[in-house]
Amino acid sequence: MPPSTCAPRLPRPGSGWRLDAGIAQASLALLGQLEDSLTASQEALLARDLGGLERWTREQIRLRRALEILWAGKDPPGSADGSQQPCRQLQ
Repeated sequence: MPPSTCAPRLPRPGSGWRLDAGIAQASLALLGQLEDSLTASQEALLARDLGGLERWTREQIRLRRALEILWAGKDPPGSADGSQQPCRQLQ
């Protein structure tokens, strides 16, 4: 499946959506961990390491839950009004 491209949308002035620096820093850390986990998962898949693949999948589920808790009640990141725009697939 080709990667998708989604341009982040910045909040509009006066939209009431404000960036909380603490949430942003925690999000960045969790997303970095998720990226590392996805890379390790891909390596485990290519190595046909089922145990490693299962371990990294569990880690990704844990990180997803952590992000859901962190973002609870907030608009999705990159969304000024809470609506999500569909992503385009790269050709």
